[in-house]
Amino acid sequence: MFNSMVNSRITDYMEKFGICGWIASNRYTYQESSPFTNLMLNLKYLIAPYGAYLDKTHNEQIASSGNAVLMQNRYYVPMGFMVNSDLLNYNVDTAAANDPIKNQNEFFRLATGLDGNLYNLIKPVSYDAPDNGALSESSFGSYSYSAETDSGNYRINYTAPRDGVAVAYFDNYYVENVSLQVNNNTVIEYYIKRPFIMMIGDVKAGDKISCSANVSGSTSGTFTSYVAMVDEDLFKQAYDRFSASALSANKVTDTSISGSITAQEDGLFYTSVPYVEGWRAYVDGKEVEITPVGKAMLAFKLDKGLHFVELRYTPEGFVPGLIISILGVLIFAALIILTKKKAGASAQLKQTKKHRKENTLGDGSASDEDRSPYADENNFYRQLSDTDSDHDDNYYDNLSDDEDDFYERYDNEGEDEIGFVDFDDMSDDD
Repeated sequence: MFNSMVNSRITDYMEKFGICGWIASNRYTYQESSPFTNLMLNLKYLIAPYGAYLDKTHNEQIASSGNAVLMQNRYYVPMGFMVNSDLLNYNVDTAAANDPIKNQNEFFRLATGLDGNLYNLIKPVSYDAPDNGALSESSFGSYSYSAETDSGNYRINYTAPRDGVAVAYFDNYYVENVSLQVNNNTVIEYYIKRPFIMMIGDVKAGDKISCSANVSGSTSGTFTSYVAMVDEDLFKQAYDRFSASALSANKVTDTSISGSITAQEDGLFYTSVPYVEGWRAYVDGKEVEITPVGKAMLAFKLDKGLHFVELRYTPEGFVPGLIISILGVLIFAALIILTKKKAGASAQLKQTKKHRKENTLGDGSASDEDRSPYADENNFYRQLSDTDSDHDDNYYDNLSDDEDDFYERYDNEGEDEIGFVDFDDMSDDD
């Protein structure tokens, strides 16, 4: 899986947990791995495209098509279940980068509270090197090699101590493919440019198990190689504990999960959901704090008893982005409405002017038949204005004559009697 937006902690977690991953390019992929890996990732079905599925103890074939085989995990647990709260102490930053078997042993003990190792490492019994080459153990799981040429085949051999399921891990920069063999017969060949926990499958006590690798481009260096047997009793105890307090989902969508769970005791609700910002968890309707396991897998503390659990995911920045988008749409709609209104008003004004122009005669007057609807109104106000103007002129002329007569009479007759004088008959001396 590759996603440039995904939390890189998830890739780091997967790689150190034994999944084929590459933190530098933030990607990981699944190839047949251990039963504990499948359990913690909640894998229910697995497809073997070439029918080469090796773990038949923990998986059963339920369908096939051509060379492809569909397997069902006998030890499947739903995507959420209760584990020991000590799992929060799993530190992916300090986990060994090239020893996922050790990491899974620690993870198993913290998650289950059980003592012992889920994987029991097997000591090598012999080594094979090319002609004029040498291979020796420098420390447990680490081997030094040298040769006169820069290419050759090296093989490390183990003996199965009992019946059961075996897994392996192999890492070398100059090795691209490793062949896993049982009694000198190749059971599978894996591409290990990005190493992971590899499934060998069912073996019998005394079987010879070999890891064979072709080195290309190096005359000397070191290998990391482990082969281990799965402790079946411990694995089944873990499965029983996890399945006893598992989520019964009633709704699962791309962005939400909800259901009920009965926790047998206080602990940690663990899920196989990769954690990124935006997830929220609710228990019985109340939001609770999410405490990711290994900074990668969604989990939170849960008390003993029956609970309704709900997980909701909203992408970070979704709400502000939605608000901005809605405001943008509203502003755009308002601009469209205003533009249409303005265009309508402008068109109406142009039509009115055109209509007036078309209905105006050559002398500037409108015809009786095609008179503009505004013509009568305009004439009315024009006539009213002319009438008012004539009335005002006559009023002020009469007022002026009366005033002159009044003052002339007052001067001639005195205060007791006022006489009116016609100024037109007066001489210059008067």
